[in-house]
Amino acid sequence: GLPLIGRYRPGVWYALALGQDPLANVSLAADLIGDAIVERDDRIALFGAPPLPSTWGALGAGLRWTTYWAGRLADRGERRRARVADRQEVSTVEFSSA
Repeated sequence: GLPLIGRYRPGVWYALALGQDPLANVSLAADLIGDAIVERDDRIALFGAPPLPSTWGALGAGLRWTTYWAGRLADRGERRRARVADRQEVSTVEFSSA
């Protein structure tokens, strides 16, 4: 496949997925990045990541946000239950050895 070559943010450039012929693709990436920096050449845009399709618009974004935070809250609850179980186990060990 094609390598992904582009600008992440001002001053940060990337060249990824150089494939089975990395020498040729590294040379291509170096030329494109160099030309983009020095000559302000925009040919590098041809090798950037394609835009991802939006899934269900605002509804999809809301569902992703809800799923993410539900997972975070579930993880927090699991960690809290594990800490309580550890404390109970430690206190049981202390009383049984006395």
